[in-house]
Order: sequence, then C-alpha cells, then structure tokens
Amino acid sequence: CGVTVGEIKKNYIQPHHQLFSALGHLFKRKINFTPTDPLLLKYLKGEEIPVSCENGWAVITVDGFALGGVKVVNGVAKNHYPKGLRLS
Repeated sequence: CGVTVGEIKKNYIQPHHQLFSALGHLFKRKINFTPTDPLLLKYLKGEEIPVSCENGWAVITVDGFALGGVKVVNGVAKNHYPKGLRLS
C-alpha cells in the first residue's frame, strides 16, 4: 500500500511514476500543457520535448493535473513516462 517513491541507482534515487502522479502538485518544477497541445502528444508517445524549465526532475501536468515526470537537461525534457502507458 502507498506510493512508490523511486528506485535507488548508483548515487541517486530515480523517481517512480507513482510519485509524479500522486504528489506532482508538490513539485517545484511543473510543465503544464493543455489537452490539445501537440507537445503533450509527443510526451505521451515517449519522445523528448523542448521546454523552458530549469534542469532537474519536473512533473508534466495537463490543466494542472499531474500526468507523469521528466528530467530536464539543458532545455530538453527527457521522457520518463512508463513504456507500457505510451501511445504508439
């Protein structure tokens, strides 16, 4: 029961999708999309997306509701949406 926080890697914790979904509203870095935004479709397909956000973990929201997470590196959001949920 509860929310999976993440997985311990070599020197850090990689956040789990459940953390983004359940507690995304608490994240400092949020990237908000509207339901019709073409970048949202790219995210749901598992692609990287250009963003204007500082480096680090961020939550993707749709009209303010948490959807999943990304890791932002130099203006590019590296997708961490689970492969089993991605659109084809």
